[in-house]
Order: sequence, then C-alpha cells, then structure tokens
Amino acid sequence: MSPECGGELHGDAGQLTSPGYPARYDADLTCTWVITGPRSITLRVWNFSLGMSDTVEVWDGGSDQSPSLGNFKFWSIPTLIGPSSGHQLTVRFVSGAYSFAGNGFDFTWAETRTYELASWKRRKDQGKQELHGFRVSCVRSARYPADMLIGIQDFSQVENHVFSGLDSLKCGRMEQYPQLQLTLTDRISVPTSSNSAENLCPVGEVVVELYSSFSAFSDLTKFRCATVQGGPFVDEDHCRYVTIDNKFSFSTNRSASSRWPVECKDDEVVTGISYMAGHVPPFEAIRCCVLTMG
Repeated sequence: MSPECGGELHGDAGQLTSPGYPARYDADLTCTWVITGPRSITLRVWNFSLGMSDTVEVWDGGSDQSPSLGNFKFWSIPTLIGPSSGHQLTVRFVSGAYSFAGNGFDFTWAETRTYELASWKRRKDQGKQELHGFRVSCVRSARYPADMLIGIQDFSQVENHVFSGLDSLKCGRMEQYPQLQLTLTDRISVPTSSNSAENLCPVGEVVVELYSSFSAFSDLTKFRCATVQGGPFVDEDHCRYVTIDNKFSFSTNRSASSRWPVECKDDEVVTGISYMAGHVPPFEAIRCCVLTMG
C-alpha cells in the first residue's frame, strides 16, 4: 500500500492509492509520489473517480520537471499510463479546497512488458485459396524473436459467464532474453476435452497458435506449439494452472472490463490450454510455466 500522502516507492511492482482509499479523501491535499523501479515502469489504472476540482498528473521521470505523461481529471484517464523512458515516474494528486471528493484512485505499477494483441484472422489451407476457419497467433513468421503467448482475453459474456468465447491472445516480448527465438513445429494438435493435461505442448515447447471454427472462438479445433531457442528454456518443475471462471476473473482484475482477465506472471509463458467442449465457458484454464536460464 502506498504512503498516505506522498513519498518514495521502490520495487518492480506495487500499489498506489489516494489517501484513505477506498474511503473518500480530504480536501486541500497535495501528494507527490516518486516511483522507482529496476527498469521502465508502467502504471495500470484500476479505479479513478475524482471531484471536479481535483487532478492527478504523471511525469516521465523523478520530478515534476520531467516530461508530462498527462494531467487527468474526473473519470477521464487511460487504462495504462507509460511506459517510462527511464526507471522512474512521478505522480502528483491535488484535491481542491472545496473538493466534492470522489472515491479516489487505485493504481498499480509494474516493470514494463512489451505486448500486443493477436486478434483472430481467417486462415488459408496450404495449397488452397478457400478460407477455412480462424486463427490467433503470437508468431508472425517461422522464426520471430521473443513473442510469447502469456495471456488470453475475452470481453463477451453469456449468462454472466466470462470466456464464453476467446477474443484475442496477449503476446509478450521477453526483453530479458534478447536472443530468444521461437521455431514453429510442423505438428498441429487436435485438443481433447476430457482432461486439461492432455492439451499440453511437449516438454520444452510453448503454445503459440489457436484455431477455431468460429470467429468468436467459442470452440477450439486445433493448437500449435513452438520450440524455444536462444538460451532460456521452459522449467517444467515450476508450472501452474491459472483457472478461468467468473470468480477468478472478476476478483483478481477488480472489474469485468479489465483488458487481460487471465495471464501468466512476468517470467512465465503458456504451455497448455484446458478446454472442455460444450461447457460454458469452454476455456477452463491456461498452464503457465517459468521461462528461465537455469
């Protein structure tokens, strides 16, 4: 938890809130925090509700003389602020003398990870021109460095269930391994639906592509793995399942609109998908394993 009103925050991740959060904050406050991480850092916004005369400003550096990343008021603020060009961000919160306080703000910061969305696309069968099915992939070519599958996303809900279908993948650039490369295997596997352990990549491989009969990815027809080269390897002794269900997705992400409902930790990659055909939701879990140099 952040200091009540200003101070220095250190670490590769942490939380920053308005004074007294989630209770209403006082009027006539000026709070300045300097966040210092090991590398570039990014703020993530979980909640933001200020009074009409109140502001939060963020600077790209260790003081208010650094370049501004934005001055935010009311409810207007992006989901992510940053990344910082260096290893520091400065955050200042000001409440007016006659502030009609809102609920305040709740931010977290973490070391910046490069990532992108991989949305579904129609794919072509080899040697044929007709379109057949849909695909989401983290790999742009046969050998593309360091884009790993690290999470899955779904904005839709059916009967209050998240992950009734799959919208896209979260693909992360593992900056700590600049020589990392993925090599696609020729094998495209057909998933089973009886046991999550049966939908795993072989030892040492990671999931990179998913296939479906429908654009909404309400089914999973095939998946593809890739071998990891360039130094790091998949540590099969340090794997875990991240469950996909309403309780998990809403409680860990604090709202149904969170952009990445289910994802691995910063040093993990996806090596398996738990899928149960005919269930709602059909996607039940992802298997995350640590990527390490040993």
